[in-house]
Amino acid sequence: MSPRTRYRVVVAAAAAYTGICAVPATTGFAGTLGIIPVALAGYLLGQRVGMWMGLYSGVPVGAAWLVYGMPPNASVPGFIISTSVAVASGFVLGRIHDLGLRLRERLEKRRAAEADLRAAEEQSRA
Repeated sequence: MSPRTRYRVVVAAAAAYTGICAVPATTGFAGTLGIIPVALAGYLLGQRVGMWMGLYSGVPVGAAWLVYGMPPNASVPGFIISTSVAVASGFVLGRIHDLGLRLRERLEKRRAAEADLRAAEEQSRA
């Protein structure tokens, strides 16, 4: 998947999540759906974007609570905890993404070095 497509997927997920939060009937469970754009951002774009999307996931819910009122069985401490979990999830998934990229780079370097070594051995034998 190209980087441009990855950005489009993450932006589309964030826009869909924001749209869901804008509907008054969904404010009670919209915060739970916030993990979807966070997970996509971390997995597709890396650690920093995952953390920022985790922070962003709290904005539409908070705005919906200001506009429509806090839903029953919701609390501000719960909101803070869920936003913190979203940030941590974005961090972890993004870290996994970044470490995977580093590992691929190292493997490519190692394969190139092995190929160079084999070529040098073949030249020295001949």
